[in-house]
Amino acid sequence: MLQINKKKDINSTFFISLCLDEIIDITKPARLAVFARYCVGNAIKEELIAITSLLTTTKCTDICTAVRNSLAEKDIDLKKIVSVTSDGASNMVGVYNYRQQRAPRQRL
Repeated sequence: MLQINKKKDINSTFFISLCLDEIIDITKPARLAVFARYCVGNAIKEELIAITSLLTTTKCTDICTAVRNSLAEKDIDLKKIVSVTSDGASNMVGVYNYRQQRAPRQRL
């Protein structure tokens, strides 16, 4: 029941803000946590969307692909994403592959 209500709330909202956090452990593949914050009526909600493994690398392109796949699995429309936050690590913001410069023109 909780999953149905969460999906209904997310689909009914106009704007979603994502928070991404990468989890690195030398004994396992890196994982990515994807959280969504959104408004339902006058309430602000925050939900864990997915924790997914980054099987290849932890570069920005792989993180973006993992986020897109996680959102697609939950039927979340990319057009509703208005902001993405992270801890500011270079691979999360794409400093070395110019993700920051491309971000205004592209959706994830």
